[in-house]
Amino acid sequence: MKWPAGMLLLAFIAAGCENAHRIPREYHPMAAANDPLRMQRDREMNSRWQNRPLSELLGTLGTPQTVLTIPGGGNPPGFAVIYGIDARSGCIDAFAVNIESNPQVRMYVCR
Repeated sequence: MKWPAGMLLLAFIAAGCENAHRIPREYHPMAAANDPLRMQRDREMNSRWQNRPLSELLGTLGTPQTVLTIPGGGNPPGFAVIYGIDARSGCIDAFAVNIESNPQVRMYVCR
């Protein structure tokens, strides 16, 4: 079944609040910020996903663990989809997504 982008977006936002507890509480955002594996993952994932359709990301990585609104809406307006922790780099895989008729990945962030 093909879902309109707007309905898919609303479903993810609604599910995001429910799943926010899945991000590990012991995570420290600045831990190993200069770690070469984390920087490499950041480069590789941005190269792969930046400016790609959200539908392609979902088709490849599946349903995100969490969907979050960006405080203030972001610039441009959007939301974030959060996946699990990458075992190799330790990154919590997060993607900022533009809100458009066909949402696109704005950028990947290794958290």
